Amino acid sequence: FKVYHSQKEAETKIEVISEKEPTVKEFRTWMKQIDNDLNQKVVIVFDNFDRLPKKHIQSIWSSIHIFFAEEPYDNIKVIIPFDREHIQNAFKELNANDSKFGNDYVNKTFDIVFRVTKPIMSNWKDFFEASWKKAFINPDEEELKLVIQVYEFLNRRITPREIISFINEILT
Repeated sequence: FKVYHSQKEAETKIEVISEKEPTVKEFRTWMKQIDNDLNQKVVIVFDNFDRLPKKHIQSIWSSIHIFFAEEPYDNIKVIIPFDREHIQNAFKELNANDSKFGNDYVNKTFDIVFRVTKPIMSNWKDFFEASWKKAFINPDEEELKLVIQVYEFLNRRITPREIISFINEILT
């Protein structure tokens, strides 16, 4: 669209609808055609793997491996943020003797795996206090300090999401 004149310069629309599920070969051919037709790089992100049930992780992971790990594309890249422990847990039942069995799937699927360390909350108590004061009107300071101590003692993982969830539960 032209920005200043509110007029279309050109529009091309191609729509393909198929009721049947493509074979692996058909899908790869289709993806290759898209890859060749692209003028820019495209990044596909498969997010929220850690929210899927085990059985879905296995089937989706298999599809991703078949469609993207075995076929190189020039203009299409895939990023999958995942929790390695969650993937290992999803594939554990396939090989109960090896708790790290999911690593094989990860290593066979990706050329590069970036490991991101878990965030360290350096000022989590200040965040907790600010969130608590936002949720409760005129909170008692001594009571707040006690709540923070109890929260720290009871929680192994302290994250902003966990803090907000905890405060919301108390508030409701």
